[in-house]
Amino acid sequence: MIKFVRLALICAGIGLVVVSSSCSSEYDPTPGVSGRDTIRNAFLGDFTAMINGVQFVANTKYFSENAVDNVRIISVSGVMDSKKKDPNNNQTISFSIYDYQGPNTYMVQGGVTATYTIKEDGEDRVYTATSTEESFITVTGDGDQIEGSFHFLVPVVDSGSGGAVLINNGHFR
Repeated sequence: MIKFVRLALICAGIGLVVVSSSCSSEYDPTPGVSGRDTIRNAFLGDFTAMINGVQFVANTKYFSENAVDNVRIISVSGVMDSKKKDPNNNQTISFSIYDYQGPNTYMVQGGVTATYTIKEDGEDRVYTATSTEESFITVTGDGDQIEGSFHFLVPVVDSGSGGAVLINNGHFR
């Protein structure tokens, strides 16, 4: 019993030290790096849209830019968590532009893809936007700040209704 009490006291002491030291200051991943507040961070910015009239605000945003054989490819996505922040339940809007040529309007077709993913109970349902006049991405900024808007029509074929999801008033920065 004495060993158990000693172990409990040691664990409590360690817990107090960890708690008191972990809340003392904001985490700085690059201490001593001058100009770090001017470094481009692809994880900052907005990613919002309306999905069938319901507001979508991404909690997590992703951006990547790559070049393969001098062909630029950008990919942008936003994930909106469920109200309970359950990682097995969320929604994702994402798009990629193959052969990105800078600010322009890109129709969803060929090398331009857009998807809407609903994750429920850990199962993903992925819907791909159709290549119509109603599905496009407009990029208005380039360089240090990629930004623009998007509008997609996404058919939902597994619902049995043959309907579609309208993703409009989309904005990314």
